[in-house]
Amino acid sequence: MIDLHAHILPQVDDGADSMEETMRMIAMAYEQGFRRIIATPHYRADGTNKSIEELTEILDQVRAAAGNRFPGLSLGLGQEVQYFEGIVEALSRQEILTIAGSRYILVEFSYGASWNTVYRGVRKLLAAGCCPVIAHVERYAELRKEGRLEQLAGAGGILQMNFSSLTGKIWNSSVRWCRKQVLGGRIHVLSTDCHNSVSRKPDVREAMTWLQKSCSAGQIQEMTSRNAENMLKEKM
Repeated sequence: MIDLHAHILPQVDDGADSMEETMRMIAMAYEQGFRRIIATPHYRADGTNKSIEELTEILDQVRAAAGNRFPGLSLGLGQEVQYFEGIVEALSRQEILTIAGSRYILVEFSYGASWNTVYRGVRKLLAAGCCPVIAHVERYAELRKEGRLEQLAGAGGILQMNFSSLTGKIWNSSVRWCRKQVLGGRIHVLSTDCHNSVSRKPDVREAMTWLQKSCSAGQIQEMTSRNAENMLKEKM
């Protein structure tokens, strides 16, 4: 599997707080079948971000710490970018990382963002030659309205949902909504959005159990690896 959304870099954002924690997170993800992980630290519009050079150096340190412990594991770099009006200009100045150097960019909006803000933002990024991967689409109230996900996908956006949002009791309305979107084929990519090894960990076992009971093997492969692989190869 491929994880396109993970906060595994140590002491960069609200993710891993140490290299030891990073290794625990990677070990957990690896044990559950992830073989490619893209580290996506937050990029804040207020400018309180580490430079691309610093992030690259930290990723190299993570690779060195991992050593030969995880055969076949590939680690890449991107950012989870908080949408702001100057995002296209920042991209043109190469201040923001796309997903592993591809044309895809992981972008999040404020949870209370209007539909117009989200849709206009997606169109703006597409017009600039970037393809937005909308992080955890389930968190935005405006995107839960009928037909909104289809409109974003139709415009060219990629819809990412967190594995953890599929877990819980069936009477939970949020869980039901998330599962409905997966069953309806509206979700392109499932990711962990992991931040640590305890409360927001890369543990997808419960979600995978539901997926295996509810979806075909082909559907699961699309959401957990094939679509992500095609994005990284610029084929999607």
